[in-house]
Amino acid sequence: MGWNCVSLSLSKSNVLDLVTMSRRGRKVDPAPNVFSNGPLGNVLGTPGLTLQVAHFLGLVSAQDLAKVARLLDEVVSTIMPYLKQLLPPKICVIGGRAGMKVLDAVQIFDPSTSTWESLPALPSGRNGCGAVVCRGHLYAIGGRNHQGKVSKEAHYYDTTKSHWIDLPHLKIGREKFACVQIKGGIYVAGGWGGAAGSLTQMEHFDPASGKWTSLPSIPTARYACGGVAIGGVLYVIGGLSNSDQALNTLEAYDPQLGKWSLLPPMPTARFDCAVAELGGQLYVIGGRNNLGQILNIVECYNPKKGAWTTMPELVAPRFGCGASSIGNTLYVFGGWDVDAVSRVEELDLGCDKELTWNSKLPTMPTARGGCAVTVISR
Repeated sequence: MGWNCVSLSLSKSNVLDLVTMSRRGRKVDPAPNVFSNGPLGNVLGTPGLTLQVAHFLGLVSAQDLAKVARLLDEVVSTIMPYLKQLLPPKICVIGGRAGMKVLDAVQIFDPSTSTWESLPALPSGRNGCGAVVCRGHLYAIGGRNHQGKVSKEAHYYDTTKSHWIDLPHLKIGREKFACVQIKGGIYVAGGWGGAAGSLTQMEHFDPASGKWTSLPSIPTARYACGGVAIGGVLYVIGGLSNSDQALNTLEAYDPQLGKWSLLPPMPTARFDCAVAELGGQLYVIGGRNNLGQILNIVECYNPKKGAWTTMPELVAPRFGCGASSIGNTLYVFGGWDVDAVSRVEELDLGCDKELTWNSKLPTMPTARGGCAVTVISR
């Protein structure tokens, strides 16, 4: 990167003290003799050293450090693009329900350290909302609120101000729908519309204009379905029909062509399943079938081959769970067996050993089902 490199004798406690002060709301205006000389002065003047410190702290803490050290702000801003490339992403779990309580909790799992942290809560509790990262912002969309009403609300999280910002509402309130990001836009399809029942309507949100627009409806009305984006195409799988029958239907929408296509059906009809993309393939995890049985079945669809394969089963059956992937690993969070669960499982598809799910990960701080899950950068 061409950074100037000098020795670093700054202690971990020095840096963490500054971060702690910023999070407690203390305004710090460092004295010149503290920051101009010695190891802290080196950090302030050398982007390479700042990069090392910020890499150690993570994105949010690095930004906090910049708040308490005015001279450091410019350097942190300079190295931030490199920092985002160096740091592995995290997984965000949003909303959901535990018992009769609809949750507003937003919690982040760091697979690299197997630790959890919290973000500020949603403006209101949401069950079955959509979550996606688009143009660097975390979005929470729709869902059922604590009053039992299907919501049209949409928000994004402002990392600079550490709070949620209101956005224009959806045209149609919905919960348990497909929600993905494709080429800088957000697509939502299907879901439960309250009095409207199972939905076919699809909407697109353009962050630049701040507007929702209607797009061609999905051919099969459904809710409690899943959706992923692969290669710029939206895939919607499973769910419940208007007659409350579990679906195995897989449909895909290509924004370039502006139309839907019907693809080979999933071997196991199911709803309230988790879905994730990994390596250009679609994974469907858990859920319930027409008999009401809770499933541990995992199936994979390869769009290039147009074929389904069966994957190793979950350690424990669950429905209403959320899933995502980082690198070669699938992660599944929460859900219900009978009550809300806090279990986390992972499947490493890059290992040389026999594939099997690992459930020995730190549990979620808040047990929940109906949560939304998405990958975020630091």
